[in-house]
Amino acid sequence: FIAMLDADTFPVEILRTPQPLIALSWLEQNKAAHRRVWEVFTSNRGLDRHSLHFINLLQDSSVAFPPVKAKKSSYEWYVPKGVIKKDWIHKHQNLIPSVLVLFQELNWNDGELAEKARQCAERVKQIKGALQGRGTKICVVLLQDDISHGYTDSVTNFCTECEISPRSLFVIGTKDLLSAVIRLEATLHELSQNYYHLEIKNVRSHKDALNKSSHMILMIRHMFKIGYLNEMKSDLHSAQ
Repeated sequence: FIAMLDADTFPVEILRTPQPLIALSWLEQNKAAHRRVWEVFTSNRGLDRHSLHFINLLQDSSVAFPPVKAKKSSYEWYVPKGVIKKDWIHKHQNLIPSVLVLFQELNWNDGELAEKARQCAERVKQIKGALQGRGTKICVVLLQDDISHGYTDSVTNFCTECEISPRSLFVIGTKDLLSAVIRLEATLHELSQNYYHLEIKNVRSHKDALNKSSHMILMIRHMFKIGYLNEMKSDLHSAQ
């Protein structure tokens, strides 16, 4: 739990403006096309673009996220040790993404479409397992040299193989990358808003089950979480 610090010292997490956390996965920095995608997402982020915080999850067979804690059946005899755990803000700022985007280089006319779809499905399955119990939204983005047109059956089969909704599949061309990324960002922002809305709803349900006279510290903890998650959404009015 948050410890006493010097009067003029604050944790880094408190000093940073909360932003929705978006994880970009399988962007390999040793590939020029992948590096350019990362740079377009993270560079020159002016006021004309959505306020988002991106992290790059490297291609690794051991992707892991903080485990989901078991839900308490009752708070009747629970005595909290403080208002908020010291790693809670760090966890939501840097470790638990609201949206995870998996990138795959794939044209619809690729001769190895079926095999690459199988590889992508394995990655999606791995990520879903690592995020089990979380409400993180998972998307797949196909990087194409030039936008190729996939037959309905090709798109359907790909989504079925990866066990994702067609609404979670996006295609961007690397030739007109900036405009494609900006359009995709708008969708990612909307998905992240939905994620934090559900997180707030979940915390509020716990708060409403508390007894104000005997669970005051827990009430404060849940109110802090609701306020902070609203800040993550940039909903400052609801955060107050």
